[in-house]
Amino acid sequence: MLALAALVLLRGAVAAEEATEGTPLPVGRKAPGPGEERSAAGTSNVHCTSTKGEFTIEMHPEWAPIGAERFLALVQDGAYDGTVIYRVVRRGKERAPEAVQFGFVRDEALRRKWREQPNLKDDTQIFSNPNFHRGMISFAGGGPNTRSTDVFITFMTGNANGTPRAPWETPFGIIGEEGLRTIGAFGGVGDLAMLGGDAPDLGKGYEALKTSHPNIDYLGKCTLVPAHSSPPTPSPTHLRDLGGLPRSSSSSSTSPNKLLSVGENHVMMPTTLGYWVLLGGVLVMASVAGCAVFGARYRLGMVRKVHGI
Repeated sequence: MLALAALVLLRGAVAAEEATEGTPLPVGRKAPGPGEERSAAGTSNVHCTSTKGEFTIEMHPEWAPIGAERFLALVQDGAYDGTVIYRVVRRGKERAPEAVQFGFVRDEALRRKWREQPNLKDDTQIFSNPNFHRGMISFAGGGPNTRSTDVFITFMTGNANGTPRAPWETPFGIIGEEGLRTIGAFGGVGDLAMLGGDAPDLGKGYEALKTSHPNIDYLGKCTLVPAHSSPPTPSPTHLRDLGGLPRSSSSSSTSPNKLLSVGENHVMMPTTLGYWVLLGGVLVMASVAGCAVFGARYRLGMVRKVHGI
């Protein structure tokens, strides 16, 4: 009976998660930090190597379905492999990073392919006050419905570029502190030239970067990885100069995720490991109960034997 009751309790916990899993979270909530919200089962993250190390993007298609779909398609097509980190914004005496930007496709044929694609329609901005959390990644744009291939990662928690002045900037993922240490080390370049920085003239191509910005950083390769899994083993060394790095001829065969409509994000719930732990506890309880029953019957038998009952 004890084991049966425990199994009923376990089934109740599973049912509770299934009921809560699809509960939409409110639009207009504050932007969450890494791991504070859980995407749907089967969502892929993105793992990237670079000249400064590696980092993983925790993807959240439910935050910006259109942007997430485009970003995953670009990753699978190899569009970010070997791409230059052409903008690194730093402020203050300590020169702490505020944002980095990349997305100028290295391979010319691939660049033409994506330039021919229509720009993205804007996603609905679902976060407010702040609408960005430190570590979030978003497409950059110059106005409504202008998102294409360029993305930025912010180091600040706040209203990026003001709200609603830039409603086209909607995050679709986030990077934890370990990854931000790698990204924060990117350098060899400053802000955009129009903002008084020394960002390169990308119209001159990648070869010109070897001369104009010899210490600039690059991504290595970006791949899809299952969420909550260990990233792939990095190569023994990270190339300091990726000027001659060819784009990989093979792209990930993983299919894009089925994207969710706005508001279908999920709250954090116990993992499968938690169920196994609970099931283990049930089995232990059942074993203890069985031993107690056996012991009681054994003692009763001995009493009867002694007294000749």
